[in-house]
Amino acid sequence: MRKIILVTTGLICTVASLAPATATVVPIVTYNQVSSGSTLRWVRAPSGTGGQLFTIASSNSTTPGSATVNFGFLQPVLAALGPLAAKLTLTASSTQAAVPVAGFLTQQSMTGQFAFTYTGAAPLTVGFTTYNTGANLLSGSFTNGVIVGATGGTAGFFSASTGGGSAISMASDFIDFVASTKFDLSVGLNALSSPFGQSNAQSALNSFRAAGNGSFGADAPGITATIPEPASWALMVGGFGALGATMRRRRLRRVAA
Repeated sequence: MRKIILVTTGLICTVASLAPATATVVPIVTYNQVSSGSTLRWVRAPSGTGGQLFTIASSNSTTPGSATVNFGFLQPVLAALGPLAAKLTLTASSTQAAVPVAGFLTQQSMTGQFAFTYTGAAPLTVGFTTYNTGANLLSGSFTNGVIVGATGGTAGFFSASTGGGSAISMASDFIDFVASTKFDLSVGLNALSSPFGQSNAQSALNSFRAAGNGSFGADAPGITATIPEPASWALMVGGFGALGATMRRRRLRRVAA
């Protein structure tokens, strides 16, 4: 586990990296954008204080949209599905000024939501359960997220963690979160179109575009699909074998007759 602690007078800002925020949180999914260029945009509010982070459909898009991504589950049963074609929609906003901390700029109190939707044409089968195009791979909401980057730098990340004081909820057609109480998410912001900066001490981060990839974690994630127990598989295989043998004997009797 790797954690960055930024401390200044009257403020302790805990920022989760791409690793899980706490020892009990495990990575459950990752994603990477498909095309080169920007898939995320931060727009500083006209007032100069606060702004909005959102996914965009293409590098030149100016309005919120869905980014095309490759999505991957990390639990062994679900990981077998391989990289999945998906669309990511993410929006987050803050009404505060950016805070400089030890050479970094932090845009705090980010609140928003995200959703990964399966866009592949082929049905996905897990155990006895089949999922179709449009299935909810992972979605959720969060509070108290933060954008962090070195002042003048062109890379950073956006993150939120229950261990850092965020309220996070997640839902999925594939993953069961009934027993989960801790969550985190981290989205890398790469190849920024403009360096991290602010016009003055009372303003939010300056606007920028960025490429994005990330990971999401939870404690105690389960699988929603019905998965046969090993003993059940053995019975099924044995049953198929017996059925095949019976059919072969019947064919042989018909030929002999």
